[in-house]
Amino acid sequence: MKLGSAVSYGINSLSAIFEKNSRENSCDVYFLLSCLLDKSISELKNNPDILLTAEQAARFKGWIERRMKYEPVQYITGETEFWSHKIRVSSGVLVPRQDSETIISEVVRHLNPGGKYRFLDLCSGSGCLGIALLGCFPDSFADFVDKYPAPLEYTRLNISKNGYTARTDVIGSDMFDELQKLGKTGSYDAIVSNPPYISTEDLLGLPVNIVNFEPNEALKGGENGLLFHSIIADKAIVFLKKGGLLFLEIGFNQSEQVVRLFGNGTWTDVRVVNDLNNNPRVLIAKKP
Repeated sequence: MKLGSAVSYGINSLSAIFEKNSRENSCDVYFLLSCLLDKSISELKNNPDILLTAEQAARFKGWIERRMKYEPVQYITGETEFWSHKIRVSSGVLVPRQDSETIISEVVRHLNPGGKYRFLDLCSGSGCLGIALLGCFPDSFADFVDKYPAPLEYTRLNISKNGYTARTDVIGSDMFDELQKLGKTGSYDAIVSNPPYISTEDLLGLPVNIVNFEPNEALKGGENGLLFHSIIADKAIVFLKKGGLLFLEIGFNQSEQVVRLFGNGTWTDVRVVNDLNNNPRVLIAKKP
């Protein structure tokens, strides 16, 4: 099977299921083929006569069948990209979103790229946030915290695959509990976090590919979606150094509520930054 035929097969198959997402179908097909053949998407688009082996063609068709059942392409291939790092994922960890790169952009904007910092990636999931920061700040160190076994496993795997093991520590903890026991108060120059923030009501309206495949514990933010933001607003500040910064992902409709959580006088310079789609995405707050 030639590449061009594989592309046509994939798009036609997905279009029968996802009729209104022709552009997304094309993106999914090229993403799958890029991972399968270990070539860039631009290289694939410029070389439609590349010949797939029989084994590759069979594997690709199997992947298309899985996608037709709404499984996210990142789980099918087992990997995705975040801030130029390859990140391994499975159904036990949330798929990193491009919107979350707004956090990294803001950390880079606020800190000296040549500085030596200690970061905390709280609710680390795949570890993508802390890993991206270790790439941006090569003299820095990061602690990664998550409660569940699968995220901790994939955090360690992704740290190792990206070559950052010597500059990291991975800690199993329910939010800040173990950090307190380990005497980590006042340790961090910056905390980054993408905690669960989907409300109980909004969970009911999520797409099938999220509800059926992505881990519920990485999504459920309590009745109003702000359970973990409230904990972070109350407890994170004691783990920051003086002048330390918090970068916290929020839902597109949560900015006013989250700003109020951080507006009790404990935090300073509280503000919200929009993502590339102009949706409120990251709350930034400072320890005085």
